[in-house]
Amino acid sequence: MKRIFCSLVFLISLTGLGAYTENPDWERSLKEGEKRFQSALENDLNREHLSGALSFYMDALDQDAPERWEIYYNMGNIYSLLEEKGLAVYSYAKAASLHPGKRILIENYQILTGRDREDSSERIKRFLWGSIYLLGYKTSLFWGILLYIFSWILLAFNRLLRKKVPRLLGIVFLIISLWNTVLCLSWSYGNSRTGVILVEDPRMYRGDSRAYEQLSSINLKEGALFRLLEERAGWSYIKLSDGTAGWIENSGLKMLKPD
Repeated sequence: MKRIFCSLVFLISLTGLGAYTENPDWERSLKEGEKRFQSALENDLNREHLSGALSFYMDALDQDAPERWEIYYNMGNIYSLLEEKGLAVYSYAKAASLHPGKRILIENYQILTGRDREDSSERIKRFLWGSIYLLGYKTSLFWGILLYIFSWILLAFNRLLRKKVPRLLGIVFLIISLWNTVLCLSWSYGNSRTGVILVEDPRMYRGDSRAYEQLSSINLKEGALFRLLEERAGWSYIKLSDGTAGWIENSGLKMLKPD
């Protein structure tokens, strides 16, 4: 049994080293962005420094920096200070898709959108996707994969040792890892269909053309989250949080997980 655990620790160490190998280019951009952001905070929110910090954060992401919730959180703070509500909400929502359990993300989103408390749907998500809220999406997926591998190691050793304990543990770990994988995949799919309205005065229509009747909704505004239902030639059929559905031009939208 000791050999099994030693093998698992070795596997984790190798995977961890590969996952956190740093790239000098994006690491340099990220550090410069943090430096500019801190400078802006120390100099009465200097807009030039804020824009500079934002530029370096975007460069880091373009250079394949790992998607950390902290990067999008800082970008959300900068957009908020620059009074770009749509992009601020997008950045906070993107950060929350990576680690929804961070309370500060929820609070900042509520301030921007005027919501004063967590709704029932958010509490349901917190219950169903507990591991993702606790660890974050990527960390939860990472440990789920390791647990899946470890469960098969235990089942393989069971055939050699012919003992019940490794077999029972292997089955339990296999079930947990498969359930975690299903949760992560459903979470990822849900975020791939979620987006944010970026324009100040969005227009929604009954069809995929401005010739159709225009629709109205109290939630049709900059920074509103929506669910994508269909796409067609530069238009998207979306559904807002109040159930209102209609067509809106793609130029005013931004998806959390673009294709």
